[in-house]
Formats: sequence, C-alpha cells, structure tokens
Amino acid sequence: MTTTPPGWYDDGNGNLRWWDGAHWTEQVHVPNVPAESTIEVPPRPPLPNLDAGTALGFDTWDAAESSSQPPVKSKLWILLVTVGVVLAALIVLAAVFIPTAIRAVTGGQSYTPDGDQENAGVAVVELYDQSWREVDCEKFEAATTERFRESTQLTDCDLFTEQAGYFAQSTENYEITVTSVEVGEENIVVETTESYSAYIDEMGDEVDDPIAYSDHYVYTLIPDGTGWAIESTDVS
Repeated sequence: MTTTPPGWYDDGNGNLRWWDGAHWTEQVHVPNVPAESTIEVPPRPPLPNLDAGTALGFDTWDAAESSSQPPVKSKLWILLVTVGVVLAALIVLAAVFIPTAIRAVTGGQSYTPDGDQENAGVAVVELYDQSWREVDCEKFEAATTERFRESTQLTDCDLFTEQAGYFAQSTENYEITVTSVEVGEENIVVETTESYSAYIDEMGDEVDDPIAYSDHYVYTLIPDGTGWAIESTDVS
C-alpha cells in the first residue's frame, strides 16, 4: 500500500493530478509554464497494486461472484409469526379473564329456576345460606349431607355454631344471586354469585373498615332422604 501523502503530482502527461493519499482523483491542473522556463516537478507517487477498476477508487462488479451469492430472503415471515403468537396469547387471556371480569362488574346475571327440580335445588342452597347468617344448626344439617359435614369438619352443632357465629359477626349486606341451574340424572348443580362486606382481609386479619367481596360458588346436590342436599361446594 502506498504511503505517499495527498498532493498535486505529475500524471506523466505534463499535467498535475490530485492524489488523495490512496487514489488518483479526476482533479487535473494544467500548469501555465512559459515556453523557455522549466519547473521542478515532484516525482510521481507509485500507484497501489490495484486493478484497472479500482485504480481511481471505484469497486468492480464480478458477475461470477454475484451469481454465486444466495438471494436475500425476506424477513416478513418472522413478523407474521410474531404477530400470530401475540394474537393467540391475547385470545387465551381474553377467554380466561373476560368472564371473570364480567362477573366482577355485573355480579352475575340472575337466573330464574324452571321446574320442580330446579326450584328444589335453589331452595336447598338458600336454606344453607340462611343457616350461616342465622347461626341455625338445624337448617345447616337439613341442607347438607353427612359426607359434606365431615369434609368441612363441622360434624356437630357446637362446631357449626362457633364458625357461623364468627361469620355472622364479621360480615354484612350478604346477597346471593343464582346464575344457573343444571339438573342431571344423579345431581343438581347450582351456581351463584355471592357478594358481601367483611371486616376481614384476604389474609384473615381483622380490619376497621369493611372490604367488599364477590365470590362465584358452585353447589353440587345429590338425593338425600326424601329430598336433595349439598354434597360439595367450589368457590372462586
């Protein structure tokens, strides 16, 4: 590589051409020299070892090299896949959270039971609700099966009275709304939205100001004696 500094140098044709330190440029200067005078012209710098195309600073195009390079692939498919993944995630989130949000805002749409069995199932759930608010052990036992009482560890009236009394003192404005009833061959499923205010936070600690709650309950009833009774409950 040449190390000649930039400057005007003789191009071999009696003219001065500008050397930029790496390439000859198109700038040419024709000196106005008297016929009888002579000037001392600086020596011409050595040309770098370049081919004809790059001697003046231009890159050459090699058709063979160009044809061997793979074509540039579009990245549009990456964007489309990313958008598809995001949309799928949004659909899943909507399916999970929108029903919950609707229940939280509207409190659930009231359902009117139809037929004797649906009315019987709703009556049992309402009796169970009354037993807690009124601290009534007889209503509690009438509305539930023995297996349910064992699973909740409320096997006798003393235990129930203690729990129900604490519940009645710590809650107020309790409202129950039936949202659906399904009658099967061996059970009745009653769904409700139950809203209330409680002087207990989510950690079970007492608070001075009541906190509003709204829970979704699913009651499963089975035949018990001459009627129906609650076998299990699920809350969310």
